[in-house]
Amino acid sequence: MIEVALDTTLDAEQRDCLQIARESAERLLAVIGDILDFSKIEAGKLDLEKVKLQSPESLAQTMEAVCVRAQQKGLDLLWTSIPRWSI
Repeated sequence: MIEVALDTTLDAEQRDCLQIARESAERLLAVIGDILDFSKIEAGKLDLEKVKLQSPESLAQTMEAVCVRAQQKGLDLLWTSIPRWSI
């Protein structure tokens, strides 16, 4: 439904809010998928593969959504980037 709403005429603030909602929903779906994967691992039904970690931009997008919620509660949220690790 968010995609349908994004295809309508919206002001900039409405569009930003819907885009954050869409990104949050996509991340939630990824978390649910991860939980299901862990269940498969514990059951011995999943093979693991080594993959490169997501870029710092992913963390920035996550923090953007969290910052919106913090602002709604009158809070200031500050974060710094983490050092890059090599795997």
